Amino acid sequence: MAEFDPFVEISKIQRRISKGISTALKGYKKPFGHMTQNSKFVYAEFKLPGMEKKDIDFKINNRHITVSAEKKKQIKTIDGQDSVEANYFRKVSLPSGVNPDKAQVTFSDGILKISIPRKKIK
Repeated sequence: MAEFDPFVEISKIQRRISKGISTALKGYKKPFGHMTQNSKFVYAEFKLPGMEKKDIDFKINNRHITVSAEKKKQIKTIDGQDSVEANYFRKVSLPSGVNPDKAQVTFSDGILKISIPRKKIK
């Protein structure tokens, strides 16, 4: 009988979870984005070409920004109608000490911009 190795079992579980997440998000693109920060704010910017404000969903908490966007569009082709889909998903970690309740969000020309103030240290 083989000896039980908890690290091997944890590794197997991690691979199954990763495969499940990859399958669930198949077809989603990772939007280009970047974060910068200074002593007062954390700034995040995501490029979501072809999206409108109504197509975008985002969540901000103390630890992450999660951005998803979905758009289905019917287009006329020579053969008739066809549908085109665009899907984006991205989750990024935030540094500690941010105040997500006071985040400011703008969306213009396919670019989602988020400014999150840092908590004041007492």
